[in-house]
Amino acid sequence: MKISISRYMPTIVAAVVMTFFTVYMFYPGIINADSANQLSQARLFKFADWHPPIMSFLWFLLNHIHDGAPVMLVFHNLVFWFALSLLAFWISPHSNLYRILFLIVFGFFPTVLAQLGTVFKDTAMSFSLFLASVLFLYAGRATIKIKLVIFLVIAIIFLFYGFAVRLNSTPAVIVLCLWFGDIVSKKKFFKSILIGVALFVLLFVGKQIITTKVLHPVKTYPFQQVQLHDLTAISLAQKQPIFPGYIIRSPNFNMEKLQSSYTAANVGELIFSNNSVILLTNDKDYIQNLNKVWWHNIRQYPWDYLKHRLNVFTYMISSCVAFWDDVCRVSLYNFQPGFIYNLYCKLSLDGPLKFLFHSWVYIINSVVIAVVAIRLRQKLPDFNAMIYLISSGILYVIGSFFYAPSCEFRYVYWEVLASLFALSLFVKDVILCPGQSGDPRVKPEDDKIIRPEDDKITQAEDDR
Repeated sequence: MKISISRYMPTIVAAVVMTFFTVYMFYPGIINADSANQLSQARLFKFADWHPPIMSFLWFLLNHIHDGAPVMLVFHNLVFWFALSLLAFWISPHSNLYRILFLIVFGFFPTVLAQLGTVFKDTAMSFSLFLASVLFLYAGRATIKIKLVIFLVIAIIFLFYGFAVRLNSTPAVIVLCLWFGDIVSKKKFFKSILIGVALFVLLFVGKQIITTKVLHPVKTYPFQQVQLHDLTAISLAQKQPIFPGYIIRSPNFNMEKLQSSYTAANVGELIFSNNSVILLTNDKDYIQNLNKVWWHNIRQYPWDYLKHRLNVFTYMISSCVAFWDDVCRVSLYNFQPGFIYNLYCKLSLDGPLKFLFHSWVYIINSVVIAVVAIRLRQKLPDFNAMIYLISSGILYVIGSFFYAPSCEFRYVYWEVLASLFALSLFVKDVILCPGQSGDPRVKPEDDKIIRPEDDKITQAEDDR
């Protein structure tokens, strides 16, 4: 029986329109200092490792199509809306109306919308992991081997890119690698772990080879910003400078300036301002000294360290909107001061939906879904996918406890997408089509009991 693509055209057309609309809404794209630096590296084909150079390398290639931020804005939105369209078909295999409503609700959800116009490495990672996860969802139900291979190969490509463009992506990616192992091993526990770990090692080695042997970036030791932030907090708690000698000897350093520049919410004033109290370094010997001093003082003053890290983490999951407000407003550049801009700002940034920009909302959502899903797991066809998504998002946020340098909403964006993704699957399994697979490729006999009259109808269709 032939399947007419015309049945799906309303959803496809809606997805294309939303993609163009989003690009127009955010054009030419919002970039920050990090992105501007990456664009400069792409144009010069000279890389540094403060930001993973693989994104700059892709930007270099895309600049041959169109130079600047717009080409990456288009690429990011193509990845996002393609992934969301595939998810819409999974959520509602038979209704164009439901699929289009899903695209609107998910795609223009305030916290999702806020990032669609940003050309950041965080956006690149989140959208890539989003697409890889949707493809894993389809691969898990693939009944034809060639389809399984295609889904997994494309998913691995985007999983690799998501892993490669963010220095702290490991907690999120390793869970998705385990999901890959689960799919390939057909849910054999120990085999799935071995395959998942093997994939992660392969991605890690591939990233290292491309980065060090092909792109040859200048070493800049980006983790030093976190170490310096930690040492500042410990120094202020102990009321004495606890830093390597090269920092204490620098001309701008003194405890009064240190006190006035420190905040748990942001490391920028300490090391990135015009009159920075602490200077960054690329000197290998200085970095080795910094590592020793940092480890020594963490062990000697663990409570001061943990208190500081907890303060940073608390800001990150509960107060990000204060640092993200201006970027969210600027993101709707082509609609200022139009109806869409005013509605978005009044509802999301100045009004009742402002709480949605707090990561704890998505953490609680994920935990609640996980608890309920575990109790109902026999009735949820997408149970495994929910657990992998929830674990990936939460571990990514928890990892930020140890290395977040400041409070910015982009740091928790993958948790936002993963949490909403899991919620969508949960709603589909419990409300829209309880007990059904939701996969249009699954044979009817795998999804429901065939009644005699259904069999006669199918035979009649085949005869025609």
